[in-house]
Amino acid sequence: WISLLVASWGGLDALLRFPAAHDLESPFSIKQFALLMMKTMAYAIGMEGFRARFAVFLTVCAYTWALPVLYSMALPLDPSEQVLLNDANDVDLAVRMWRLMVNSHERRSCYMSCRGWCYKSLAEASETSGLVRYALCAASPEHRSFYTKKVRSV
Repeated sequence: WISLLVASWGGLDALLRFPAAHDLESPFSIKQFALLMMKTMAYAIGMEGFRARFAVFLTVCAYTWALPVLYSMALPLDPSEQVLLNDANDVDLAVRMWRLMVNSHERRSCYMSCRGWCYKSLAEASETSGLVRYALCAASPEHRSFYTKKVRSV
């Protein structure tokens, strides 16, 4: 469970903050390092026959520690590209989740953002796939009327 929590929290947080540049002394970097250490310790403690399977442990550790290296390699070299478009997105995932649970305005904003993204993705998919368009029209009367209006009559 610890490994699952650490992997999802650290990885998703890094993904959401991706283009932002963080120093090694920043709270983000310290948190990511601490999460990696906890994940490594969880693997070491949870592995039966640690000495007999040391090669497996090293392989798992190499995979675990390779992702942060790849993350740092993927960062843009130009400092002007290492900045987020909005500094409000440079917030820890746990803080975001807390704000989402406590603040009704934040929940509504998140809901509207996700709804807009979902509709946009469905519209794009329905333009390229007849099967998606058919499923969308079968599921939603609003979309059925929208797509029937687009049909050209001669």
